Amino acid sequence: MQVALVQLDEGNVKNYLVFSLILSLIFFVELATGWVFRASVSQKKAVQHHSLANRVEEFIHHLLIPLGLYAATVGFMAFNRQHHPRALYLIGFFFIITILFTNLRAFYEHRSKIEKQTHYIYDLAKLLLFFAASNVAFHVWNEPNQIVIAAAFAGVLALLLQIMTSVRYKKFEALLLILTLALSLGLTLTTLAVYTSTTPTVMQISAFATLEYYILTALLHHLINRDLTKEIILEYLVVFTISILLLTGLSN
Repeated sequence: MQVALVQLDEGNVKNYLVFSLILSLIFFVELATGWVFRASVSQKKAVQHHSLANRVEEFIHHLLIPLGLYAATVGFMAFNRQHHPRALYLIGFFFIITILFTNLRAFYEHRSKIEKQTHYIYDLAKLLLFFAASNVAFHVWNEPNQIVIAAAFAGVLALLLQIMTSVRYKKFEALLLILTLALSLGLTLTTLAVYTSTTPTVMQISAFATLEYYILTALLHHLINRDLTKEIILEYLVVFTISILLLTGLSN
């Protein structure tokens, strides 16, 4: 990663992308090795293969999310070349990757206790993925007449990540899907409204959208667990309102 960043800082974007692609192949090989290892362990222990639903969940969490996070990170590094934001982001990225591979190895070795203790990392990975991807979107579509595209991208990404959460918990009720769709649409409209009514930086608006995504995720978890109350909704509304006030104050 450091070699790729050096190329980027020197203005060699093409070399940066080439090194990033090479790293992604190494990343993919590491993930594929885990799948092969899991298969060999399963054969030795005569472990039965999981159902189709479990295979889909494994494909999402063990392949799509890690590769998606890596791709979003490559984009984030390309657009954010300031030292401090990059350093803070990389600390979070490498922490998540370390715990993620710990979780994967525990899963492949059938160490259920460690696997359950580290399964929270997928929520953190999706949170960082959303932040980085939305940040890239607001950099790419940064013209006034293009912001609606960036906001729509954030909403669609939030919807896809929430569907992945539903797959994880194996919750596919129509009402839950409709509520998830409505919340994702609300994220798009709110982000667009805040952007057009203030003058935030890309970092600020992507952080605000990520906060919205976090609240959306928390509400979805409460809906899945059937413990959503008026007090919880009020708490998130207060946090959301404070974030809007802070964003407005910082952008003025």
